[in-house]
Amino acid sequence: MWMADQNGDAPGRELNSADPAMSTSRVLERDVPLSQSLIWRLQQNFYAQRGIKAWTEDMVPSYITNNPLIAEMYAEIVAAYLAECVELAQKQKQPLSPENPLRVLELGAGTGKFSCLFLRKIRILLQDKKLPAKIIRYCMTDCSESLVAGWRANRYLAEFVDAGILEFQLVRAEDEQPEQQVKSPLVVIANYVFDSLPQDAFIITDGQISEALVTTTTNEAESSFSPPALASLQLSFRNVPVSSTRYPDKSWNAILEHYRGSLGTATVLFPSAALNLLQQLSKSSNGRMLVLAADKGFTREDTLVFSQGPPSLEFHGGNHCFSQKVNLDAMARYFWKSGGEAFLPQKYFSILNICAFLAHGPGEEFPATRKAYQDALAGFGPDDLFALMSWLNAHLEEISVAQALALL
Repeated sequence: MWMADQNGDAPGRELNSADPAMSTSRVLERDVPLSQSLIWRLQQNFYAQRGIKAWTEDMVPSYITNNPLIAEMYAEIVAAYLAECVELAQKQKQPLSPENPLRVLELGAGTGKFSCLFLRKIRILLQDKKLPAKIIRYCMTDCSESLVAGWRANRYLAEFVDAGILEFQLVRAEDEQPEQQVKSPLVVIANYVFDSLPQDAFIITDGQISEALVTTTTNEAESSFSPPALASLQLSFRNVPVSSTRYPDKSWNAILEHYRGSLGTATVLFPSAALNLLQQLSKSSNGRMLVLAADKGFTREDTLVFSQGPPSLEFHGGNHCFSQKVNLDAMARYFWKSGGEAFLPQKYFSILNICAFLAHGPGEEFPATRKAYQDALAGFGPDDLFALMSWLNAHLEEISVAQALALL
């Protein structure tokens, strides 16, 4: 397969019709937008079928977004947002209550460790604010039925289910999301989710923009029993001109036009599936939605130029799944154009960027939420923790107890 190295920035190998390796290849799709490629369906099938084994056996990375540090950071931000939503709701005589709670939706909850750690912390914060625990309703979601079944049997999660603040749901990102009958503020948590959702790829060169269409082939024989293995596929790209009305959403097209005029040469990924999902979810809120996203990617326009050449994929779990860097700058621009806000990290993070995107009504302000985000990102964060632990793991047998305690 055409692929990047472990850092996701190798030039890779672009296949074409003259390549001898393709002489016996079977074409699975030809010249389709990257977001419509079959590779995304194969990836979702992997997660749906493997369930918890994707992390325990296939070793898909997860620690950086499943530790007490990041869970407590999120809890502080959500608690600040909840307090401001309570104040706004009281002014509008639509108070938040156990019958009309703040809904927290975690996309791709995976192992469930983050959910458990977050709920432990948020419950303490609610007690400090003299708020009932049932003023929030947390929903863990994923695409694997076995994962959902595992959550239901998990004794650590059972205490939150019994308390009436936790529920589970099977959700696939490409499915139409149902609107809620009772609309209330919504918090969406997406840790390492958007980097695994379909994106489109655009090539910008000297004021011109084209779209990279993908052709996918395989050397595997056709089978009526199973789809081709993701690791067996070869991808090649062909660039074609882009219409000014590429997307039905005018704000998406405006973002592309901005990049065309401002970037010299760059390969720009566009998070079409992530934006479509958030648009659907926003319809189930009362106009207020906070998105907390932790992912690898580009948070500012000037860093987009670091991506050059064909779109790159970074593989995990024995080449059974992959991820891409997320254009978080495009997501921020979408929220700004929609009248909302985007809180982005002020310092450079090499592995994980934590961003907050906020949708709200005209004239509404959330200064406490902004401050909670800034305070959380100003100090030692998950990216720092991962860098430290990556080094420490190789030296655990060498350090003394006193040195370990000092690090903690």
